[in-house]
Amino acid sequence: WERAMEAAWACHLDAAISVLLAIAQTPEGVVLLAEHKVFLLLAHCQLLRAATLPAEPSGSFPGAYVDTSAGLTGAFGPGPSGPPWRRPLHASWCRALLLVASAAASAPRLASEANIFIEVFAPRIAYVLRSGLQLGQLALLEEASIACRVLALTSRRCSAAESLVAQTAAHVCSFVVGSCLTERGSPSEVFMPLAAVERLGANLDSESEASPAEVPSIFHQRIEYLALETLRNMFAALLAVATSPSWLSLEACVASQGHVSVAQVTAP
Repeated sequence: WERAMEAAWACHLDAAISVLLAIAQTPEGVVLLAEHKVFLLLAHCQLLRAATLPAEPSGSFPGAYVDTSAGLTGAFGPGPSGPPWRRPLHASWCRALLLVASAAASAPRLASEANIFIEVFAPRIAYVLRSGLQLGQLALLEEASIACRVLALTSRRCSAAESLVAQTAAHVCSFVVGSCLTERGSPSEVFMPLAAVERLGANLDSESEASPAEVPSIFHQRIEYLALETLRNMFAALLAVATSPSWLSLEACVASQGHVSVAQVTAP
């Protein structure tokens, strides 16, 4: 029952995001979205907030999967047990990130319009990039890849995105290089297939216990692709931040102060 309710809400949200994604493919469409405050509306969407942000300030972030090993308890009593299933609203959240990235790619000059969206969901993005990836879940790796894409396209014009790059770049790069791209010919010991469709893509029995994916398999290739895409997007975000006017002016200020200090030291 709970899964059906969430899937129904996610279906309505996905339909709206799909229309917005189609509009965001052209600069004129992005202008239309900005005029109608679409990024502001997404930032205050209660479904997206419930799927990504803690219910209380000190609470934990919602997961991308629901564990059904002990069965679900809903309005009609306990449900059947089985492998974890990916939350439909988490997939909707990833599509919302993709919408922001598509809009920023179509009209880079309007990327600042997404600042309110990034500000609201900055805690979620920081959580996924700094510690969520270490959970070894495919859904969170997909989320991290799209989030890095958003940062790469908006960090030059969004202060919130620029701050997130500074906070998370070291964590993302070290984790991807150290955990995802070390033994490319061996099964990943970090990322395990959880949902039934992931286990099928890993060439495993959908009802089997958690175990590494076979190599080669669709699941293993997906992990490698997303890891490389995440790394590429983060490097692009770092390059955008390093060449932004604010950072260049800060570098010039630091350099001028350094010259003054040297001159004072060497002065007779």
